[in-house]
Amino acid sequence: MTIVPRRGLPARLLTAAIGCALLAACSRGADERAGDAAPVSISGRPPVLLITLDTTRADHLEPYGAADAETPALADLARDGIVFEHAFATAPVTAPSHASILTGLYPPRHGVRNNLTHHLGDGIPTLADRLSAAGYRTAAFVSAIVLEARYGLDRGFEVYDDEIRAAGASRESRMTTERRAADTADRALAWLDGLDEGTPYFLWVHFYDPHLPFSPPSPWAERFAERPYDGEIAYMDTQVARLLQHPRVAGGDALVVAMGDHGEGLGEHGEEAHGLLIYDSTIRVPWLMRLPGGPSGLRVEAPVSQVDLVPTLIELLSLELEAGGPELEGRSLLPLLAGGGSLPERLLFAESEVPFFSYGWAKLRSAYQWPLKFIDAPTGELYDLERDPGETRNLSPESSADTRRLAAAIESWAGAEAGSGSTVQVDPEAEAQLRALGYLAGDTQRPAGEGRGNPVELMPVHDELQAVGAMLAEGRPREALERVQVALEMDPDNLAALRDLSRALTQLGRLDEAAAAATRAREAAPWSAQALQVEADVEHRRGRTQRALELIDRALELDGRFLEARLDRCRYLAELGRGAEAAAALEPLLAEHPDNSWVALRYAELVELPAGDSAAAERRLRAVLAQNPYIAEAWLVLGTVLQQAGRPDDAVAVYREAMASGAANSDAPARLALLLAELERPEAEPALREAIAASAAPRADLHVALGDVLASAGRRSQARQQYELAAAAPTHSVGTRNARAMALLELDRPAEAEALWQELTRDRPEFAKAWLNLSSLAIRRGDWREVERYSRTAVERDPESAAGWNNLAIGLEELGRTAEAEAAYRRAIAAEPGSWRARFNLGILLRKSARYPEAAELQRETLDRAPSHAGAHFELGMLLAGPLGDLAGARAHLQAVVDLEPGHPRARQARAVLDQLPR
Repeated sequence: MTIVPRRGLPARLLTAAIGCALLAACSRGADERAGDAAPVSISGRPPVLLITLDTTRADHLEPYGAADAETPALADLARDGIVFEHAFATAPVTAPSHASILTGLYPPRHGVRNNLTHHLGDGIPTLADRLSAAGYRTAAFVSAIVLEARYGLDRGFEVYDDEIRAAGASRESRMTTERRAADTADRALAWLDGLDEGTPYFLWVHFYDPHLPFSPPSPWAERFAERPYDGEIAYMDTQVARLLQHPRVAGGDALVVAMGDHGEGLGEHGEEAHGLLIYDSTIRVPWLMRLPGGPSGLRVEAPVSQVDLVPTLIELLSLELEAGGPELEGRSLLPLLAGGGSLPERLLFAESEVPFFSYGWAKLRSAYQWPLKFIDAPTGELYDLERDPGETRNLSPESSADTRRLAAAIESWAGAEAGSGSTVQVDPEAEAQLRALGYLAGDTQRPAGEGRGNPVELMPVHDELQAVGAMLAEGRPREALERVQVALEMDPDNLAALRDLSRALTQLGRLDEAAAAATRAREAAPWSAQALQVEADVEHRRGRTQRALELIDRALELDGRFLEARLDRCRYLAELGRGAEAAAALEPLLAEHPDNSWVALRYAELVELPAGDSAAAERRLRAVLAQNPYIAEAWLVLGTVLQQAGRPDDAVAVYREAMASGAANSDAPARLALLLAELERPEAEPALREAIAASAAPRADLHVALGDVLASAGRRSQARQQYELAAAAPTHSVGTRNARAMALLELDRPAEAEALWQELTRDRPEFAKAWLNLSSLAIRRGDWREVERYSRTAVERDPESAAGWNNLAIGLEELGRTAEAEAAYRRAIAAEPGSWRARFNLGILLRKSARYPEAAELQRETLDRAPSHAGAHFELGMLLAGPLGDLAGARAHLQAVVDLEPGHPRARQARAVLDQLPR
C-alpha cells in the first residue's frame, strides 16, 4: 500500500520526523537508552493466546488493587506474569481499539474511527497475518456484532467466528448483539481441542460481557446485586479461567495476553457508558501478559499503549517485517519486560471521533507525556495523572507551555493520518442493534471538519438521545417526543435529534409535524442522505409515494451505497405499480447482501409474494426471524404471506408470536385484531380494544373494525361511536383515508365516502381497495355497470383480491352474464380459500340455475367456514326441504335459522316451511 502523507514527507520519514520532534520538545531528562537488565527472549514458536476484555476498567480488577473484585483467574495471570500499571487504549470504542491492538497503529492510520461504520484500511497487515505467515494456525472468536468480519479484522485468521446474529440473542434486552462469554469460550476451546499436538497457534478470544446493560447471570447477579458491572467482570473471569486451564495453555509454554479494549465511564465526567469522552475512566485499560520462561510478578510502571502489542510480539517471536508495509506506531516493550529497563521517552495518543460522526460535535484527541495528559477539545484540558488520577483539576490555564507543546504534538500526530480506512453502510437492523448497545452509528457522509460543540458539555444531550432511541424502539413515542425536545433545546441543529423528532411524531400519527421536522433536518444537513431518507419515509406514510421516490432518488445521488434507501426505493416503485422495476433492483441487492435480513425481507415481500410464491416467501421470512426475531416488520410480512395463502389461523399464530417475541411494534396487535375481526372470532372485540389502547395515534381502521363487530352484535349506538372516532382520525396515509371513508359510509354519509374514494383513485390509482369500495358503494345503489367497471379495475390492480372478484361476480350476475359471474366467483374462492363469501354467493347462483347438489355443497362449505351463517343455513335448509329431499337435514338447518335470527324475515319463512314439513 502506498501512503501519501500530508506536508510532503514519505510516511516512514514523517513518522520518524514527528517522533524526533516530540522527543526534542517533550524530553524531561528520561534515559533514552534501553535498560541494562538481561533481555527477555523466547525460543521457537510458542502458542499465543490473546484475550480481549471489552469495557473493562483496570481499577475494577484484583491485579490493579480492587479489593472488592472477584477476578481470581486474572489475579493468577498477574502473579505468574507481568502487569502494565498504566496501559492506555487508543480510543474508547471497541472496533477502533481492537484495530490498534491487532495492527500496532493508531486510528488515524488504520482508518477504523467508529463501530459499524468503518472498515480496516486496505493493505494493513494484522497480527494474524504476521503469525500466519510464520506458520501459525490462527482463529478468532468474538462476542459482539461490532467485530463482525465485514469490518476487516478477520484478516489473517483461518477461522473467524462472529456468528452472533445466527446464534440468537443471548440476552433478551439486547436483541442479537452479543453472546455470553461461556458460549464464546466453548467454541474457542473446541477449536483448541481439534489442533494437532505441538502445532503453533494464535488464538484471539474476545469477551463482551461487562457492557451496558449490566446483567450478569446467576449466581453473580445475586452476589453483585448492587454492583452488576463488577458481577459481569466476575462472570467473565470464570471464562478466562477456562481458557487458561486448557492443556494447550496451562503448561506454561503459551504466551498469554489479556488486555482491555476500553473502560467504562460509570458516571465519571457525566458519562455513564463510553465512546464520546477520553478521560482515563474509559481510556485506561488492563494489560496482563505471561511469557514462556518470562518474569513473574513484574509490575511495569512506564506508560504503554495498545499499539505496543504488535511490535512487542514481533520482537519476542522474531517475526519478519514485511517490505513496504506501514511503519508501526507502537514500540517493542522488551526492555521493560526484563525488569529495571526503560524506553526512550515518548508520547501516547488517543482519540474519539464518535462525537463528530454521531452528532457533529468536536472530535477529541489526547496526548500523554507521563504524568501529564492533554485533551485537545474546544476548551483544552491538562491533567497531572499522578496527583489527579480522576482528572478533576484542569491545569491548562496555569500551564500554558505544557498545553502548547502537547497541543502541537497532537496536531502533528493527527496530521499524519493516511486516510486508509473506508466506511461501511449501516442497515436498519445494525443501526437498531447499535443503539441497543448504547452507540449511534452517525452519518459517515458528514463533511470533513472538526465539528462544533464540546462533547463534555453536551453529554446531557447524548443521554437524552440514548433514552429517546430506547423509547422509540419500545413503541413509547410520547415519552420520546418529550425527551427529544429537551435535547433540541440544548442543541437545536443536532441532526440525530431532528431525525428522532420526526420519527417520534410519525409514530404518534402527527405526520404533518413529522414532515416539518424532517424538512428541518434536511435543511440543517443538505449533505445528508439519511435526512432525505427520513423525509421520504414520512412522505410515503402521508400517501405521497411519488414525492417519496423523488426524495429517495436524491438521497441515492448523495450516497449510492445507502442500503436502506435502496430498499425503500424498491418499496416505493412497487407501490407505484412498477413492480418489475422493484424486482430488478432487488435481485442485485440479494446477491450483494446474501445474509442481510432486510434485503431478504423486502425480496420476500416485493418479489416472491407478488409472484404468488408464498412458500418461498414464507421460507425466507422464517429464516430471517430465526436469525433475529426482533425485526417486527418480518413478522408482519410473514402474517400477510400466510393470509394471502389462505392460512388465516397460521397468520393469527404468527401475530401472537410476534407480540410474545418482544418485537416492539404496535402493528402486530393491530394486525391480529383486524384479522380476528375478519374471521368473526369472538375474541375480536377485546383484541381490537387492546390494539386501540396500544396505538400511539388514533387508527381509523381499528375503530371501523370494532364498529363492525359491535354492529354485528346489535350494539348500534356503541358501533356508531367507533365510526365517529374513525371519521375524526388522522387521514394522511391511503389506509387511514380508506378507513375514514368506510366510517363515513356507516354514518350514512355516502356522498362524503364516495368523494374520498374518488380522490384516492386519482391520487393513488394503484390502490386497489379504493376501487373495490367504490364497487361496493355501486352495489348499494344497484348500479351494476359501475359495479363491473370499478371491480374490474380493482382486480387489475390486485389480481388476488377475493373481495374484488366477488363484487365483479355480483355485478355480472345482476347483468345476466351468469357464466362470467360463476367464473369470477370461482376466482374469488381460489384467491381466498378460507373465505365463505364467494362460496355463499356462488351457491345462490347455482341454485337459481337448478344445479342443486353443487349449490348445497357450496353452502356446506360456507358453514364449515362460518358455522353461524344464518343465510347459508337457510339456503341449505330450503334445498334439502325441496329438490334434494332430505327432510331431517332441512329441519336442522331451518331450525338453526330460527335460533340464530329469530327476528329476521327469513326466520319467518323458515318457521313456515318447518310447520309444513311432515314429522
